[in-house]
Amino acid sequence: VRIYDLGHTFLTRWPNMVAKGIGAFHSGVEVYGTEWSFGMTQDYWSTGIAGNLPGHHPDHAFRETLSMGCTTLSQGQVMDIIKDMTKEWKGRTYDVLSRNCHHFSDELCSRLGVARLPVWVNKLAGTTASAAGMLEGVSSTGAYVASDVLGLVGSAAGGVYSLFAGAPEPVQQEPA
Repeated sequence: VRIYDLGHTFLTRWPNMVAKGIGAFHSGVEVYGTEWSFGMTQDYWSTGIAGNLPGHHPDHAFRETLSMGCTTLSQGQVMDIIKDMTKEWKGRTYDVLSRNCHHFSDELCSRLGVARLPVWVNKLAGTTASAAGMLEGVSSTGAYVASDVLGLVGSAAGGVYSLFAGAPEPVQQEPA
């Protein structure tokens, strides 16, 4: 698994160096010479899965490699898994907290029969999602406050991601 700092700036590398356990990262899984990762798309039909040269993601700065083991599957079997996953992992299903590149990497590692991602890789999203989940559990008397705070948490998480990775393109309307 390749781990990247989001974007290519000091703004992303410095916080990740200081607090690796809650940093903002991107991940991809290398298998048979291709690195597979997941990201957001602006349309409803494109897969969010992309293959690139290992350690050279065009949008992020390489940080480190984690060894997850070697798959016993053939290259053809791996390509069948990737093909199946392209149907399940559409780019419009990307969610910074609950369905991001790390969730994809962890799922691909599982299907390859190798070790799963270490918790620290996706800790920022997991911690933020947990906080949002706790706020959702607030009683009905606090529902408006919880809704406002959840909106703020979601906006902050998306804003932090955009700060590091760049602003997303305008959203296209779903085809009729």
